[in-house]
Amino acid sequence: MSRALPAALVSLAAVLVLAGSCGAMTLMVGGAGSAPTGGGLCAPPPGASAPVAVPAGAPPAGVGSFSAEQVSNAAEIVAAARELGLDERAQAIGVMTAIGESGLRNLDRGDAVGPDSRGLFQQRANGAWGSYSDRMTPRTAATSFFRALQRVPGWESLAPTLAAHRTQRNADPYHYERHWPAAVELVAAVHGDPTLAARLPAAGALPCAPGAGSGGGGGLFTGAALLAETCSVRPDPSTGRGCVTPRTAQLYQQLAARGWSTSCWDAHAWNPTSDHPQGKACDVFPGRGGRMPSAAEKARGDALAADLVASAEQAGISYVIWYGRIWSASRGGDGWRPYGGGGVYDPGDVTGGHFDHLHVSVR
Repeated sequence: MSRALPAALVSLAAVLVLAGSCGAMTLMVGGAGSAPTGGGLCAPPPGASAPVAVPAGAPPAGVGSFSAEQVSNAAEIVAAARELGLDERAQAIGVMTAIGESGLRNLDRGDAVGPDSRGLFQQRANGAWGSYSDRMTPRTAATSFFRALQRVPGWESLAPTLAAHRTQRNADPYHYERHWPAAVELVAAVHGDPTLAARLPAAGALPCAPGAGSGGGGGLFTGAALLAETCSVRPDPSTGRGCVTPRTAQLYQQLAARGWSTSCWDAHAWNPTSDHPQGKACDVFPGRGGRMPSAAEKARGDALAADLVASAEQAGISYVIWYGRIWSASRGGDGWRPYGGGGVYDPGDVTGGHFDHLHVSVR
């Protein structure tokens, strides 16, 4: 279904999210030459503010790089969602998906993967999406999309791109991610309310769970306690092999988005009890692996280590190893302790002692 879009439509930067029980948790980790910013907040819960009515009449003539035709199609998607009682976040998921599938154009053609795909959502002629006319009618096609979205278990607690992926069943779970900021902008324009963008953060943050705070984890993560996960994301997005847990995959997304060189799944034949083959660990490299980091790289690693520790409770981080030291959530009161290699690694070695990379394990 998915198709690459012109650069003009995908240049907006996306802030990634970690989906947890609170809905979403945002890790603000410093990237190359950047300092941690922190303070990611959950969006207001449903009902916290009155829904904004879509204004009557024609939609805006154009929004950013989107033409009047594209904005009109976005308005049809918004209207379809509202008819089903869905909120602005769901509306933005629909618009984001249509951007990723068709560039918000009502295409009367498919592609090599789906030659029978048609319309805004590139829906297939398999009976699941209605007739040809249904798929080529924007409002009807959008209604079909949203009804399928509502059948995805727990879609409200998924990152927008994952909710779209499980609805569309496309190959890349993160294909739609980069289109979220543009989708939010379009939904705000259709509503005629520029303040809507503030209620739909670029991160696509989800409603907070009842009683969940919005400043946990040292201000880096927000959300409620995390549930147990299995190694279900295949392949690992960092290596293209094996599998990782959703929490690990989302940790990788955040790190990669900030420019961190990160590798997660590995067979680790020499240490099969490692968290890597279980999909519960990532290695993060401030510099080149196999050598001692420069002073600047060491400082970056120190800053990231501090961010991860401060966010451990909300992120589900169990331990971090960096530069000859280890921090464990189960012994948080002990702070950073000397790392002895765990009976497997040489703690005096550049790699064995984790001088060239941070090891992060999650629950």
